[in-house]
Amino acid sequence: LLPCIEGILVLDRGAGIGRYTGQLASEADHVTAVDFMDEYINTNEINNTNLSNIT
Repeated sequence: LLPCIEGILVLDRGAGIGRYTGQLASEADHVTAVDFMDEYINTNEINNTNLSNIT
């Protein structure tokens, strides 16, 4: 259970393949997704290609 993140800048640390990144981006102002596995980040980008507020 997360607090209200509407309009907030969020760091999705250990974002992996983006299981929660898109959900966070649908409420937050911007999400920065990071992971140490390039393969996971690439998959995250593919999974969330429709959202413009994720880097």
